[in-house]
Amino acid sequence: MKFNLPLKLVLVIIIISACNSQSKDKLKQTNDKLNTFIKPIISNSENTISFSIATNILDTIVIRVKKEHLKSNDGYVPNDSVFKCPEVFLGNKLIFTDEEWKSFEFKINSVKALKVKSTIYILLKIVDVLYGDRCFVIEISDNYFNTHDVISKYFKNLDQDEFLELGGFYAVQGYRDGSDSGYYNPAYIFELNTRFLRDSTTSKRMTLEKFEKFHGYQTLDKAVPLSKKYLNSEK
Repeated sequence: MKFNLPLKLVLVIIIISACNSQSKDKLKQTNDKLNTFIKPIISNSENTISFSIATNILDTIVIRVKKEHLKSNDGYVPNDSVFKCPEVFLGNKLIFTDEEWKSFEFKINSVKALKVKSTIYILLKIVDVLYGDRCFVIEISDNYFNTHDVISKYFKNLDQDEFLELGGFYAVQGYRDGSDSGYYNPAYIFELNTRFLRDSTTSKRMTLEKFEKFHGYQTLDKAVPLSKKYLNSEK
């Protein structure tokens, strides 16, 4: 059966469809602007190697590494080389120096810069063979500075909103011998918003995808039942 719609109604439907399409395009453009990656530029001097990140909202950010702190593979790190003790400058001002001798992977793709509105995130890969690689996040805005050391299993949009998430499950030396239980290690997921925030909703959801019940955000030194979904995924 065919229905002949009035011309005015047809025009209204077409206009509404066009508006919806434009709204989706506009949302996509907004999302692209919210998460803009900036490619660092490497420069090499006599004593240092620098990663320069030019932004249009802050002074240029420079990560400077003394060549004496650039180490070759020492047998413990499965990469060509690592660097230690980076110095971070905002313009000519030193804003951070790592004094804990963490091993950062020395590769251009391991140094990322992300602009989220008025906030710049610098992400450095920490090489940790024992407990898994992590991400060292340097958070900079015009009136705020902070650093974060988090697991880096996931770095993507995990909840389909307009911001990227970073995090994962910390490795535990625990009970899992083919049974239906394992030591409890909840997901730690953070959102790279205009502030670096724990994404409690996504953390809990991903924890419940692995374990039968949610036991909070602290690891437990006892085995708890794993979820059926997780057990089926390992078959």
